[in-house]
Amino acid sequence: MRAKMRCESVTNNSHGTEEVKFSAVNGKDGTANAQWAKYTPNGNIYLALDNPTAKGHFVPGNFYFVDFSEALEDG
Repeated sequence: MRAKMRCESVTNNSHGTEEVKFSAVNGKDGTANAQWAKYTPNGNIYLALDNPTAKGHFVPGNFYFVDFSEALEDG
């Protein structure tokens, strides 16, 4: 399943972690989110990034796809 998310904020905290907040985008017919959230999506994703190579990739106001697939193993 694929979800379209909007980056709401990117905050750098005092511990050197970048905190990124995403929210779900409306799923009107024919759009990327229609498969799971046709009218009123409700969803948030919070990431706390402390790896320097992972930081700096998200921009508030931009849209991103998140793909969900089952992980059969732990790790």
